[in-house]
Amino acid sequence: MTSTSPIDSNLERLQRVYVAVVSDALDALDLRHQVMAPRVRPLYPEARIVGRAHPIHFRPAERVPSQAEYHYMEIEAMDSLLPGEVYVGTLGDAPPCALFGELFSTCAKARGATGAVIDGPVRDSGMIIAKPYPVFATAFSAADAAGRAEAIAHNVPITCGGVLVHPGDYILAEYDGVVVIPHQHIEAVLQPAEEKVRGENTVRAELAEGEKMRTVFERHGIL
Repeated sequence: MTSTSPIDSNLERLQRVYVAVVSDALDALDLRHQVMAPRVRPLYPEARIVGRAHPIHFRPAERVPSQAEYHYMEIEAMDSLLPGEVYVGTLGDAPPCALFGELFSTCAKARGATGAVIDGPVRDSGMIIAKPYPVFATAFSAADAAGRAEAIAHNVPITCGGVLVHPGDYILAEYDGVVVIPHQHIEAVLQPAEEKVRGENTVRAELAEGEKMRTVFERHGIL
Protein backbone atom coordinates (compact mmCIF):
# COMPACT_ATOMS: atom_id res chain seq x y z
CA MET A 1 0.00 0.00 0.00
CA THR A 2 1.27 3.45 -0.91
CA SER A 3 0.30 6.35 1.32
CA THR A 4 -0.21 9.85 0.04
CA SER A 5 1.72 12.78 1.46
CA PRO A 6 -0.03 16.16 1.61
CA ILE A 7 2.96 17.47 -0.38
CA ASP A 8 3.75 15.51 -3.54
CA SER A 9 5.81 17.28 -6.18
CA ASN A 10 4.63 14.80 -8.79
CA LEU A 11 1.07 16.04 -8.31
CA GLU A 12 2.26 19.59 -8.90
CA ARG A 13 3.95 18.48 -12.11
CA LEU A 14 0.84 16.60 -13.24
CA GLN A 15 -1.15 19.82 -12.89
CA ARG A 16 0.92 21.28 -15.73
CA VAL A 17 0.37 18.51 -18.29
CA TYR A 18 -2.76 17.00 -19.82
CA VAL A 19 -4.16 13.54 -20.45
CA ALA A 20 -3.25 13.32 -24.15
CA VAL A 21 0.50 13.84 -23.61
CA VAL A 22 0.45 11.54 -20.58
CA SER A 23 -1.25 8.83 -22.66
CA ASP A 24 1.41 9.27 -25.34
CA ALA A 25 4.17 8.95 -22.74
CA LEU A 26 2.60 5.76 -21.42
CA ASP A 27 2.34 4.37 -24.96
CA ALA A 28 6.06 5.01 -25.42
CA LEU A 29 6.70 2.81 -22.38
CA ASP A 30 4.44 0.11 -23.90
CA LEU A 31 1.86 0.79 -21.17
CA ARG A 32 -0.98 0.93 -23.65
CA HIS A 33 -3.98 0.13 -21.47
CA GLN A 34 -3.93 3.01 -18.98
CA VAL A 35 -6.75 5.19 -20.35
CA MET A 36 -10.17 4.37 -18.92
CA ALA A 37 -13.04 3.50 -21.25
CA PRO A 38 -14.74 6.56 -22.77
CA ARG A 39 -17.91 5.78 -20.83
CA VAL A 40 -16.29 7.33 -17.73
CA ARG A 41 -17.15 11.01 -18.22
CA PRO A 42 -16.97 14.21 -16.15
CA LEU A 43 -20.16 15.51 -14.56
CA TYR A 44 -19.35 18.94 -16.01
CA PRO A 45 -16.87 19.98 -18.73
CA GLU A 46 -14.48 21.88 -16.45
CA ALA A 47 -14.05 18.99 -14.01
CA ARG A 48 -10.40 18.04 -13.60
CA ILE A 49 -8.77 15.65 -11.15
CA VAL A 50 -5.11 15.27 -10.22
CA GLY A 51 -4.41 12.88 -7.37
CA ARG A 52 -3.51 9.42 -6.15
CA ALA A 53 -5.91 6.53 -6.21
CA HIS A 54 -7.77 5.25 -3.16
CA PRO A 55 -9.68 2.33 -4.72
CA ILE A 56 -12.82 0.81 -3.19
CA HIS A 57 -13.81 -2.77 -4.04
CA PHE A 58 -17.56 -3.23 -4.58
CA ARG A 59 -19.52 -6.40 -5.29
CA PRO A 60 -23.25 -7.21 -5.70
CA ALA A 61 -24.99 -7.04 -2.32
CA GLU A 62 -26.26 -10.31 -0.91
CA ARG A 63 -29.04 -8.68 1.13
CA VAL A 64 -30.35 -5.36 2.38
CA PRO A 65 -28.02 -4.32 5.23
CA SER A 66 -29.07 -3.57 8.78
CA GLN A 67 -28.76 -0.01 10.04
CA ALA A 68 -25.50 -0.92 11.79
CA GLU A 69 -24.09 -2.33 8.54
CA TYR A 70 -25.38 0.49 6.32
CA HIS A 71 -22.55 1.66 4.02
CA TYR A 72 -20.07 0.48 6.69
CA MET A 73 -17.07 -0.02 4.39
CA GLU A 74 -17.85 3.06 2.26
CA ILE A 75 -17.87 5.18 5.42
CA GLU A 76 -14.57 3.64 6.54
CA ALA A 77 -13.10 4.43 3.13
CA MET A 78 -14.33 8.02 3.21
CA ASP A 79 -12.98 8.61 6.70
CA SER A 80 -9.56 7.27 5.70
CA LEU A 81 -9.15 9.51 2.64
CA LEU A 82 -5.95 11.57 2.70
CA PRO A 83 -5.28 14.95 1.07
CA GLY A 84 -4.50 14.50 -2.60
CA GLU A 85 -6.28 11.16 -2.91
CA VAL A 86 -8.99 10.20 -5.41
CA TYR A 87 -11.98 8.00 -4.49
CA VAL A 88 -12.14 5.27 -7.17
CA GLY A 89 -14.94 2.69 -7.43
CA THR A 90 -16.53 0.27 -9.90
CA LEU A 91 -20.12 -1.00 -9.98
CA GLY A 92 -19.18 -4.21 -11.78
CA ASP A 93 -21.93 -6.84 -11.85
CA ALA A 94 -24.10 -5.16 -9.22
CA PRO A 95 -27.56 -3.85 -10.20
CA PRO A 96 -27.61 -0.21 -11.36
CA CYS A 97 -27.25 2.09 -8.36
CA ALA A 98 -25.28 5.13 -7.24
CA LEU A 99 -21.85 4.54 -5.71
CA PHE A 100 -21.23 8.20 -4.89
CA GLY A 101 -23.40 11.17 -3.95
CA GLU A 102 -23.41 14.72 -2.67
CA LEU A 103 -22.73 13.92 1.00
CA PHE A 104 -19.80 11.76 -0.05
CA SER A 105 -18.49 14.67 -2.11
CA THR A 106 -18.87 17.01 0.87
CA CYS A 107 -16.84 14.67 3.07
CA ALA A 108 -14.23 14.01 0.39
CA LYS A 109 -13.74 17.70 -0.31
CA ALA A 110 -13.36 18.50 3.40
CA ARG A 111 -10.73 15.78 3.74
CA GLY A 112 -8.70 17.19 0.87
CA ALA A 113 -9.52 14.44 -1.62
CA THR A 114 -9.28 15.87 -5.11
CA GLY A 115 -12.18 14.04 -6.77
CA ALA A 116 -13.94 10.77 -7.48
CA VAL A 117 -13.82 8.39 -10.44
CA ILE A 118 -16.72 5.93 -10.62
CA ASP A 119 -17.19 3.23 -13.23
CA GLY A 120 -20.92 3.29 -12.57
CA PRO A 121 -23.67 5.74 -11.66
CA VAL A 122 -23.71 8.59 -9.17
CA ARG A 123 -26.58 10.61 -7.73
CA ASP A 124 -27.23 14.10 -6.35
CA SER A 125 -25.42 15.23 -9.48
CA GLY A 126 -26.89 18.73 -9.50
CA MET A 127 -25.62 19.43 -5.99
CA ILE A 128 -22.20 17.96 -6.79
CA ILE A 129 -21.93 20.20 -9.85
CA ALA A 130 -23.09 23.23 -7.87
CA LYS A 131 -20.25 22.86 -5.34
CA PRO A 132 -18.45 22.24 -7.76
CA TYR A 133 -16.63 18.98 -6.98
CA PRO A 134 -14.91 17.02 -9.77
CA VAL A 135 -16.56 13.64 -10.27
CA PHE A 136 -16.30 11.30 -13.24
CA ALA A 137 -18.93 8.60 -13.74
CA THR A 138 -20.79 6.61 -16.39
CA ALA A 139 -24.40 7.47 -15.56
CA PHE A 140 -26.86 8.84 -13.02
CA SER A 141 -29.17 6.81 -10.79
CA ALA A 142 -31.37 7.78 -7.87
CA ALA A 143 -31.11 4.21 -6.52
CA ASP A 144 -29.13 3.80 -3.30
CA ALA A 145 -26.35 1.22 -3.26
CA ALA A 146 -27.71 -0.35 -0.05
CA GLY A 147 -28.99 -3.82 -0.90
CA ARG A 148 -27.64 -3.55 -4.45
CA ALA A 149 -23.87 -3.07 -4.17
CA GLU A 150 -21.62 -3.35 -1.15
CA ALA A 151 -18.05 -2.30 -0.54
CA ILE A 152 -15.96 -5.09 0.94
CA ALA A 153 -12.49 -3.50 1.02
CA HIS A 154 -10.70 -0.24 0.34
CA ASN A 155 -7.18 0.77 -0.65
CA VAL A 156 -6.92 -2.47 -2.63
CA PRO A 157 -6.38 -2.98 -6.38
CA ILE A 158 -9.50 -2.83 -8.54
CA THR A 159 -10.34 -2.53 -12.22
CA CYS A 160 -12.03 0.76 -13.11
CA GLY A 161 -13.00 1.72 -16.64
CA GLY A 162 -11.08 -1.30 -17.88
CA VAL A 163 -7.82 -0.23 -16.21
CA LEU A 164 -6.15 -1.92 -13.24
CA VAL A 165 -5.81 0.68 -10.48
CA HIS A 166 -3.53 0.13 -7.48
CA PRO A 167 -3.53 2.22 -4.31
CA GLY A 168 -1.28 5.21 -4.83
CA ASP A 169 -1.39 5.16 -8.62
CA TYR A 170 -1.58 8.62 -10.12
CA ILE A 171 -4.88 9.75 -11.63
CA LEU A 172 -5.23 12.54 -14.18
CA ALA A 173 -8.79 13.15 -15.37
CA GLU A 174 -10.21 15.86 -17.59
CA TYR A 175 -12.69 16.26 -20.44
CA ASP A 176 -10.67 14.01 -22.78
CA GLY A 177 -10.76 11.11 -20.32
CA VAL A 178 -9.15 9.47 -17.31
CA VAL A 179 -5.58 8.17 -17.37
CA VAL A 180 -3.97 5.99 -14.68
CA ILE A 181 -0.20 6.21 -14.19
CA PRO A 182 1.29 3.29 -12.22
CA HIS A 183 3.10 4.91 -9.32
CA GLN A 184 6.37 3.11 -10.06
CA HIS A 185 6.46 4.72 -13.54
CA ILE A 186 5.59 8.30 -12.60
CA GLU A 187 8.99 9.87 -13.33
CA ALA A 188 9.37 7.95 -16.59
CA VAL A 189 5.99 9.34 -17.67
CA LEU A 190 6.24 12.90 -16.39
CA GLN A 191 9.53 13.82 -18.02
CA PRO A 192 8.50 13.03 -21.63
CA ALA A 193 5.01 14.43 -21.01
CA GLU A 194 6.51 17.74 -19.92
CA GLU A 195 8.83 17.75 -22.91
CA LYS A 196 5.91 17.13 -25.26
CA VAL A 197 3.92 20.00 -23.74
CA ARG A 198 6.85 22.30 -24.49
CA GLY A 199 7.15 20.88 -28.00
CA GLU A 200 3.43 21.25 -28.69
CA ASN A 201 3.59 24.87 -27.58
CA THR A 202 6.27 25.50 -30.20
CA VAL A 203 4.35 23.60 -32.90
CA ARG A 204 1.14 25.46 -32.07
CA ALA A 205 2.84 28.82 -32.46
CA GLU A 206 4.35 27.85 -35.82
CA LEU A 207 1.04 26.51 -37.15
CA ALA A 208 -0.72 29.68 -35.97
CA GLU A 209 1.75 31.69 -38.03
CA GLY A 210 0.62 29.81 -41.13
CA GLU A 211 3.41 27.29 -41.61
CA LYS A 212 2.38 24.07 -43.37
CA MET A 213 1.69 21.12 -41.10
CA ARG A 214 4.00 18.85 -43.11
CA THR A 215 6.89 21.28 -42.66
CA VAL A 216 6.25 21.67 -38.95
CA PHE A 217 5.88 17.93 -38.43
CA GLU A 218 9.11 17.16 -40.27
CA ARG A 219 10.87 19.76 -38.13
CA HIS A 220 9.57 18.62 -34.74
CA GLY A 221 7.96 15.18 -35.18
CA ILE A 222 5.00 16.31 -33.09
CA LEU A 223 1.29 16.36 -33.90
